[in-house]
Amino acid sequence: MTLARPYNVAGLRAFALDLQRGWQSKRRHPEGRVDASEDSVEIVTMHSAKGLEWPVVITVNSSTRFKPQDQFVYRQSDDTIHWIVGGIEPPALAAAREEEEFREARQRERLWYVATTRARDLLVIPELPGAPSRSWSRVMNLGQKELPEIQADMLPEPVPGVVHPAANDQTEIVFAAERKTLADASPPIIWDRPSERDADRSAEIVDAFVLDDASHAWPEIDGAGALRGSILHKLMEELLTGELGSTRGQAAARAAELLVQLESSVRDERDEGGPDALEMAETALRTLALPELAPFLGLLVPEIPLWAANPPHYLAGRADAAAIEGERIALVIDWKSDVNPTTAAHGAHAAQLRDYLSVTNAQRGAVVYMTTGQVSWIEPT
Repeated sequence: MTLARPYNVAGLRAFALDLQRGWQSKRRHPEGRVDASEDSVEIVTMHSAKGLEWPVVITVNSSTRFKPQDQFVYRQSDDTIHWIVGGIEPPALAAAREEEEFREARQRERLWYVATTRARDLLVIPELPGAPSRSWSRVMNLGQKELPEIQADMLPEPVPGVVHPAANDQTEIVFAAERKTLADASPPIIWDRPSERDADRSAEIVDAFVLDDASHAWPEIDGAGALRGSILHKLMEELLTGELGSTRGQAAARAAELLVQLESSVRDERDEGGPDALEMAETALRTLALPELAPFLGLLVPEIPLWAANPPHYLAGRADAAAIEGERIALVIDWKSDVNPTTAAHGAHAAQLRDYLSVTNAQRGAVVYMTTGQVSWIEPT
């Protein structure tokens, strides 16, 4: 029915001709599924019947001959290919064909097992005495001669069901009420992911920082952007977990390693060079030594996942670090690699951190600008 539906204008003749052409050209189609599980007939292959079952199964088309062997014979036992070259048959070809025939015979038996174990109530196996020896009905003896012959004339006459046309009592008011029921049962979900607004941890390596042309208080940083920001965040994580030693050489070596890994996965189309490993290492170590963070260093846990639900709004984020006292989060920290952020960027960073404060019930947050060593304390609204 699915194949015939597009021919509702062209007609049955065009549909039949296209089916014939498709059969001749061996055009493949995915097997269709019937809309009803009862009172229907499904025609499926043995392969696709695996894992399924039906009340009645009838094996058909079993007089079909096997496909002739290919010109090239692949022998699995030694991973070799054999064929006739110039009319000369190599000595190993016969053994390879025999091995391949044995393997295919076992596969045919397995398929017959699948086909004959799909019936829940009744299995019908046709008896074909005149079938060729190399046909599917000769793969194995299914005991047809010992089985009773099905007597079609003893089957009960089908009783047609009485179809009572159902009246359409749906009015505009009923439709509106049903529509409201569906809407109430399907509330919208609005996800807020503050971390995705964090430009210096973007998946795309672009220039994420904003420079204020009117200010030159801070020196320019080579390769400033999302790549540098991602590496700085990773360095801070490993410094807090203790995976990375806090010496200048260790941090620089790790920064260089991360730089190679990330640069191989992105294309940096900027004219200037990329980030400097030593500069990033010094920036991370300098951040870790900020006096404002000293009271919290022993309590900081990096990369804290945060979730909150206020239907239809749901928040999913990740705090760069949090100071945990017992079972309470006392401080949430957000690392920023921006070189010279504008006032608008400051506001966006503060808003992101306040989202995290509302989720964690922390009384204080800190936006730490790693490049400049500035710490902006944020209070919850």
